[in-house]
Amino acid sequence: MSSKKRKCKEIDLEEWIKERHLQIKHPDRLLICDNIIFLIEETSVAKKEDIEKIEEIYNVIKSGELTINESLVHKSTRYCGIIHAKRKIDMLVERNLAFVIKKIGIPIITVNCEELLNSKIDEFLTL
Repeated sequence: MSSKKRKCKEIDLEEWIKERHLQIKHPDRLLICDNIIFLIEETSVAKKEDIEKIEEIYNVIKSGELTINESLVHKSTRYCGIIHAKRKIDMLVERNLAFVIKKIGIPIITVNCEELLNSKIDEFLTL
């Protein structure tokens, strides 16, 4: 089933953070599908900083400091970080992913095309 057929809400974090004059590292957007929140960073070349953006926004949302939607933070909410690199994924990014995944306890995946991005979202939604 395509993620486009699911009822998902997309939040442009760039705009959302700017409107509130916040100074936090953040990925580009959130995709909220049912009880799953995808933290998506769009980049041309994946870097270590992209992982840090996902980690920081996840920690801020989980702590309750940032309320995007009242229903976002509850025990049944699952999270998935996605780094969508248009060109390539730096080897250091892959090495750092394992450490950060273990540290914060959510999956973070890297993809390098739109088709793979949609496929991974669909795959995660069926788990």
